[in-house]
Amino acid sequence: MEGLNKTRMFLKKGLPGWIAGLVIVFALLLGSAPQAAKADDPEPAPQAANEDTPTPALLDYEGSRYGYNSLSAAEKVLYDELYDNLVAFTLSDKYKTGTLTVGEALGKVSFAESENKETLIALTSEQITHTYEVFRADQPVFYYLGRSYGAISGEDGYLFPTPDANYLTADSRKRVDAYIIHYREEWLKEINKIKNDDDDTDNLTDDVYEIALLLHDLIINRIDYAKTSSGLPVVDMWAHNIAGVFTGQGGVCESYAKTFKYMLDSAGVENIYLSGLGDGENHAWNAVKVGEEWCLIDVTWDDLNKGPDSATSPAGYYDWFMSPKTSFNTKHAPNLNMYALPEFYDEYDYLFYDKYLSRYAGEGSLSAEGAAAFVAAAEEAAPGAYVYYIIPIKAGEVDLTTASNIVTATGHTGGYSMIEGLFGAIFIDVDTEKVPTQPTPWYYPGDENLQQTNITVLEGTTEHIWAKGSKEYSKVTLKTSLKPSNYKDSKGKTKKGKVGFVALSSDTGIEFDTDKRTVTTKSDKSVVTVSSKGVVSAKAPGTAYVYAYDTGSLTVQKFTVDVAMAPTKLILSTAPGMTEKDCIVKKKSLDPGISETIYIVEEAGNFTVSGGTTYKAVVEGEGKNVVSASEVGFDDKGNLCFTVTAKEKPSSSTKLSKAKVTIINNESGKKVKVNVTVGNPVTDIVVTGSGNLEKKGDSVDLKISFVTPYGTGLATTDGVKLAVSLSDPDIDEKKVTLEKGSDIKIKYDKKTGNLKVIAGKDITEGGGVYLLLKDKGSGEWRSYEICYVDSSGKMYM
Repeated sequence: MEGLNKTRMFLKKGLPGWIAGLVIVFALLLGSAPQAAKADDPEPAPQAANEDTPTPALLDYEGSRYGYNSLSAAEKVLYDELYDNLVAFTLSDKYKTGTLTVGEALGKVSFAESENKETLIALTSEQITHTYEVFRADQPVFYYLGRSYGAISGEDGYLFPTPDANYLTADSRKRVDAYIIHYREEWLKEINKIKNDDDDTDNLTDDVYEIALLLHDLIINRIDYAKTSSGLPVVDMWAHNIAGVFTGQGGVCESYAKTFKYMLDSAGVENIYLSGLGDGENHAWNAVKVGEEWCLIDVTWDDLNKGPDSATSPAGYYDWFMSPKTSFNTKHAPNLNMYALPEFYDEYDYLFYDKYLSRYAGEGSLSAEGAAAFVAAAEEAAPGAYVYYIIPIKAGEVDLTTASNIVTATGHTGGYSMIEGLFGAIFIDVDTEKVPTQPTPWYYPGDENLQQTNITVLEGTTEHIWAKGSKEYSKVTLKTSLKPSNYKDSKGKTKKGKVGFVALSSDTGIEFDTDKRTVTTKSDKSVVTVSSKGVVSAKAPGTAYVYAYDTGSLTVQKFTVDVAMAPTKLILSTAPGMTEKDCIVKKKSLDPGISETIYIVEEAGNFTVSGGTTYKAVVEGEGKNVVSASEVGFDDKGNLCFTVTAKEKPSSSTKLSKAKVTIINNESGKKVKVNVTVGNPVTDIVVTGSGNLEKKGDSVDLKISFVTPYGTGLATTDGVKLAVSLSDPDIDEKKVTLEKGSDIKIKYDKKTGNLKVIAGKDITEGGGVYLLLKDKGSGEWRSYEICYVDSSGKMYM
């Protein structure tokens, strides 16, 4: 449509012109540097654009495994199996085309199924946890893994990580893979230039230094530190893995350090990922082996959070680039429990300022002539670019005023700014006639128009709701900070913008018609729906990206909504995962003081829910003061369960206590119940009275008392039945079988416990009198012999 100006929200930064900045200084000093790409150069077709083979390139390197080498032999076995399984998964069709679920086990190592079973089952839970922590530090390539994982030790032991909610769909993984592979290939081209240059053919130490310096600058110039609108670090996993850097979204220290490690691994440079405390807070950084020395680098703290698009706004600096250990550790305290660390270099030889720039300071003094010569040489080497001129300060001999006078003395008319660095270096960025043109950013197919400088993007929260859930848990109202703003239309008339919402199932951004101030993207309703007021309702499991937008200020706030499947059916079972009829629990009989564990099996449609939902247990009925139910949780093997307990003393020695325990899934509202019976069980019987039967009509009166843990008396927990038999009654599940033929009759009064034993005729054939008790909870029968009458009528108790 003619005149339609379609643009998209800005989500990513392009590959910046690092060679047009400080690296020009390196070209002068080293005699060689990568050349800036021209804006009109065609972008090479990356392998990542081929949808059939986007993944193998992620793994096409031999990484530095410092953490692995610190493990015990048994821990290495677990590490290797997990790595092999995750590689196989990353190359599988499910990774390329399938949809994952929250809590799904990825790359699972099952100890009992392993060829190394005996080695793995001997691992302690602490060793398993330690191995996985080291694995995560060593292997940043598996960016799609979340924070949670499953691990238990022993015969049935296992270890498995689970996916992060941002990477459940194949499209989300394919997109991130494409960005990683593209920029990895582009950056490796520049690394290979360093390896193949002529200035230090025999000096691999300088190559490693140059590679580390290059990657330091590339990462800093690609992203800014990821903060929320309130200024706090972003907690979403994309800001904590390599995806944040390569897609250009941003990152926190973990993202900087893991990306630095991943690229050093790809370049074949030995390195260590380090974590611990930075200035008293959780932090991550790196160490690189330069020659025979391990040197410390904190890429995050060298980022000034400014893009390289202005000569007066440098992207970063070098206070934490291979600075001596003593200085570095004034602010850094590594976690020594992860693995033993080498001795770090404590000299200034590899500090950026000393290695490259101190030669321009002379012997403890500066001169205008030297500074002017340096700037002139830079401009001649790269006309039309801008450079950083860095003045080292030795023992406070040069202050900002002196430095300013030196720059003025160069005769340069451009602007400059100065920043006092930690190690006494003043940064002066000298602007020439024009700022360099940045290379055209590369976008994954479908993202081509994401960059738009006049649209502001704010990061929103990550929410979790449930498909097939209750009303309370299957909806969430997004709290956006956006409000309608005024804007000027094409005729200069003031109008008010509109705040709206769009939901998409892929992270591709939304499209604006900036002429009409409308959003032309339509919501994708496959995962969620969103109302005009920001109420998001679940439709199906998956991840959705909901964008709040203000057409007045052209501001967008992006929310991530993770939708999991809530259980649609609950089963109570005697064993974890068992749904067979004889395992299902609907009734349960307990004795006083006894507890029993009952397992919950969650099902949704034709598959089992992997966990993550929450429950409450409600006890009702006349026995609610006798029966209690624990909170629903997990046993030591990760099985969902709860415990039903009967109080040690029943409420009555003669009455049955009945309670109903209802388990309610909070997200789906589904319920399942078990009826619990608690009585005062009979432990013994006492019979008093005596006599003999000889002729018809003779009788003996006996008294029966029942003994329970809490006193005597008839406990109606048990059904009572009297029988006469020549032998002990045969009791099975359904009936009691008596051996007939006795001349004896009985009359029993259940209320009084009185038993009359009568001779129905002259006794010629004896028999036993048996009391049968039936437990009403379990349905089990027990038998007691009350007395025995022989063939002469003599009674034995």
